[in-house]
Amino acid sequence: MGSKHGRSDVTKEEFNMYATASVPFSDKFTGGLQLKYLTGSFADQSDPRPKVNAMRFDIIPGVTYRINERLTLGANAKVELFHSKLTHLIIDGLTPYTYFIMKGMGDHQIFTNADNSSYPRDYKGLNLGGAVQMLFSGNAIANLLQLGYQNTSEKATDGGSSYEYKGGDYAAHEFSLLDRLSFGNNRLTRQNLTLKGSVLMDKGLWYDQKKYTDTEHGNIHYYETLNKSKVHKNRVMDASVEYRFDRLRNNPNEKSTDKNLLTDWQLLGQVGFSSVEYTHYESDTYQQSYNLLHTLAEGKRFWTAGKGLLETSLTGFYTASLSNKYNNVRGKLANVFVAPAFEYEAASSAGFQVRVAYHLPVRINGIYTWMGIHAQTHTTFYLGSNKYSPRYDGTSHTLMDFGLDFVF
Repeated sequence: MGSKHGRSDVTKEEFNMYATASVPFSDKFTGGLQLKYLTGSFADQSDPRPKVNAMRFDIIPGVTYRINERLTLGANAKVELFHSKLTHLIIDGLTPYTYFIMKGMGDHQIFTNADNSSYPRDYKGLNLGGAVQMLFSGNAIANLLQLGYQNTSEKATDGGSSYEYKGGDYAAHEFSLLDRLSFGNNRLTRQNLTLKGSVLMDKGLWYDQKKYTDTEHGNIHYYETLNKSKVHKNRVMDASVEYRFDRLRNNPNEKSTDKNLLTDWQLLGQVGFSSVEYTHYESDTYQQSYNLLHTLAEGKRFWTAGKGLLETSLTGFYTASLSNKYNNVRGKLANVFVAPAFEYEAASSAGFQVRVAYHLPVRINGIYTWMGIHAQTHTTFYLGSNKYSPRYDGTSHTLMDFGLDFVF
């Protein structure tokens, strides 16, 4: 959903918490549980002053069973709850504002603040999934294979307590594959070769609705559903290969054993491919598609600083646009939204990231844990050809992040 205004004064808050625990039930059988909670708010202090409060809560139980010294099997489930609430507040009631309820590819439904002084939206979602794993461990080699599946359903309801307008449903299926090969016979080096692949297929459902006014009960507005139909489908395929080399060293604060080794430096290289195909149904069939090639190189260095660990890293990345196809359903939003959005997603780009972090081990009630502080900057440069929109010509985007973390 979008609104038509040109100024913004944005504030954003985000809190991310998680906890992981495992319990060995026997020599062969181990159970574990991971909980994640992400919540945040986003507000714009300029009319029509949208405010979003959102949260995601993940519950991930898992088990492993060790068949013998070389082979271990595992499985985990995932339940993710999502809830988002959007509200608007207009101070200047004399200025007209238009809300666009997006169906995709420029297709939309229009509301104005003359029709509704506020436009609240309640968004709920549920993600159910799971994965199975097989781990083989040899003398100088180990291999982890994981197959995963996720099913997502989301539903938008607009209007709040005043009325109910169905803003659309979303459903998705995703299949994923991961294979990580670890090898090396030197105790101070580790090498990993990782293959990843995923296929996501989703669809959007739209409700054609008509507005009525109940004149017998205080002129209350309500909507009746006339038709429900699939308005779009989407297919996203991702594949990548990654190589990582770790150089280890002995921990000067601990005994010289394999369990107490620390990472001295790390090199990583990655090549990936993405393919997106989006189909929209109206009076005809419209398609957008693009293919991208991704490359990434990263170096990390770790130093012992007092009782803690200082981490520095430098990352460079490049995305090349291989091919694309553009379509727009309605021309009204083509130049201001549809074309710039497609140009942004399908264009070539490059950038870098610099990160510095300090990790300090602490002991609380006999339990060892970590506290940390980090600072990083992430910059992306637009390298596209302005084929569909000149909006990003010569532009770049920089995100600076500072934070504290506590692992317990």
